[in-house]
Amino acid sequence: MYTFKKHEGEDVSLEILNSSISGMHNFLLQHDLLCNFQYAAFSFDQRFDMHHPEGFLNELVNSDSWRENIKASRGYELFTILEDSVTGVDFTKLSTTHTNMDFFNILFNEDSEVIRENTGKIVKCVPQFLDSITFYDTLRCLLWLEEDENYCLFDENERQEFIFDLFRFFATGGALCQPDEGVERYFDFTKKTYRDLLTVVKKDGKLQIVNH
Repeated sequence: MYTFKKHEGEDVSLEILNSSISGMHNFLLQHDLLCNFQYAAFSFDQRFDMHHPEGFLNELVNSDSWRENIKASRGYELFTILEDSVTGVDFTKLSTTHTNMDFFNILFNEDSEVIRENTGKIVKCVPQFLDSITFYDTLRCLLWLEEDENYCLFDENERQEFIFDLFRFFATGGALCQPDEGVERYFDFTKKTYRDLLTVVKKDGKLQIVNH
């Protein structure tokens, strides 16, 4: 059995949630990312088995530390304390093999017409729909719609990269998102958050993830 304890202090604070950093707090508000976003860091007393994470995750979400700090969503901006025992956790394993923003250079491909290379502007398109969400530009279409002609710019392995998931989170926003016309801030936030959550070192001339 694991024992979990929530970390306190600035050493575990996400840089993007620090409202003193110029423009970041307003960005999160503009993109409707603050109202349903929760973050906490926990320590635990046993070795984590990366090959069998299910038991770890079940114990985490059923721990007192989790329930005291992370609330269950009951709808838009509606949260409540998780009272029932959790019997299963759905999760997706993400990779961290890519360590810099060159990963997204393909978005500037002239043939794809996703982002204008000279201006960084995101190319608009005819409205596309996914459930109750409407996409008005080619970037969000390729991030989510399998039938989009640019979806293949990233293969399925690349879409399982943590850096891709972060970028999609910022570029998509929440239900009341007011998106940027350019891609610059999406790249900036992805880079800052990736750097804040992972430790990247240079070893034998190559960049490696040593903490995640």
